Amino acid sequence: ASISQKSLQMAVKTVIEEEEKVKNVIVFGLEETQGEALEAKVGAVFEELGEKLKLESSRIGLRKPGVSRPVKVKLRNGAAAQQILRKSSELKKSARFTRVFLCPDRSEE
Repeated sequence: ASISQKSLQMAVKTVIEEEEKVKNVIVFGLEETQGEALEAKVGAVFEELGEKLKLESSRIGLRKPGVSRPVKVKLRNGAAAQQILRKSSELKKSARFTRVFLCPDRSEE
């Protein structure tokens, strides 16, 4: 059976998007402030877990008064994201980040 060019392109695009998501972690419960230094805030959470990583981060979703939006964190590779996620339960014991939760990126782009 022959595969159409269009379906092949869609399959490749899906695989690439999935591989990009593996590098991402979503952070919930991180207080949102005006003019915040988001990378520094996320870096502090990761340092609490004993990790110092190069990252890019941005708030996702619509801004609502009194509600902190989740943070999408893009790491260098999937192994770094997995390492952070494995250690994330340690945040419950943290005095500073007891209400911060991490999960893998399952968002629809």
